[in-house]
Amino acid sequence: MNPAPQIIRIASAVALFVCVGAIARSQAEASNGHHPMGLPRLAGLPAKAGDRPMDRDKFEVFAIAASAEVSGANDTIRTRRSVAYIDVSPGKEWSRTLRSQHPGANYVTFAVNCSIGTEIHLGSVKLAVLRSTADSMYGAVMYRAGPLDQDNWKPLNYETQLLPFAGTMMASLAPITLKLDTIRGRWSVWLSDSLLADDLPLASPTGENAANMTVKAGSGGAWVWGIACSDENPLFEDSNHNAVPDDFEVSQIGQLMPADVSAESQKLLKQACLDERESRPPSTFDVVMPPPDFIPELCGPNGAPVHGMANSLRYRPSANK
Repeated sequence: MNPAPQIIRIASAVALFVCVGAIARSQAEASNGHHPMGLPRLAGLPAKAGDRPMDRDKFEVFAIAASAEVSGANDTIRTRRSVAYIDVSPGKEWSRTLRSQHPGANYVTFAVNCSIGTEIHLGSVKLAVLRSTADSMYGAVMYRAGPLDQDNWKPLNYETQLLPFAGTMMASLAPITLKLDTIRGRWSVWLSDSLLADDLPLASPTGENAANMTVKAGSGGAWVWGIACSDENPLFEDSNHNAVPDDFEVSQIGQLMPADVSAESQKLLKQACLDERESRPPSTFDVVMPPPDFIPELCGPNGAPVHGMANSLRYRPSANK
């Protein structure tokens, strides 16, 4: 599935999250029943009654506060409102060796605040935040991963508002989940639990896709404040790794979709799942995140933080097709 021909406009950096108490809550408190990125199956608090929490040996959460893996003398670990993040200086790089991955589908979720020009590399998948051609106050999330994509950025049709973080305008990518399937040579990407693109080709189907995550900071730097790796989908149960929740498959066809069904049948099931997902309000994730300096539409003149922020999605035809 290629990215949809419309742009998802996120009206603020926290638009897909319910941050009840999150700004003031410490990471130690967050780890007691809450994952900093709000991933349902890693939090021990499933979003739906049918979702089973993931076994502890099937995922790893990178401890930001304990990290010393920063490349560059000016890249340091900082704390903002009790939330630790890795501050990657403008033009610098930060790399993290990911959890040892098994052949087949593996998942990586990350939360990064990006200034314009920031790139995030996961094996042969490369994402970037470039300035929107339609609105200079938004960052457009772009990608390149296929054999023919190496010199051309393509839109994921997802844009997020630039907000001030310690005086620097950044787009908050949180949480983004990638599925890397090194056997099939394909990858998928979610924003929160909304599927942005599915079954795209990997440039390198084996080897490097299970290696490192690298953040190349743009002109204003980057903040890395969450990374998790898992053997299973951290957003919902997906036993056959087809980007469709198990409970939806059972409700539609009475069983999980067999691997040998026709491509057309798989396409119809995925489209039905997307249609059902779009008919519902955006999901809410209980997230602990470093807050922006202020959120113009949600804060008063003194920039006081606002809790219980409502979801907000705005759609319009793509200007970057």
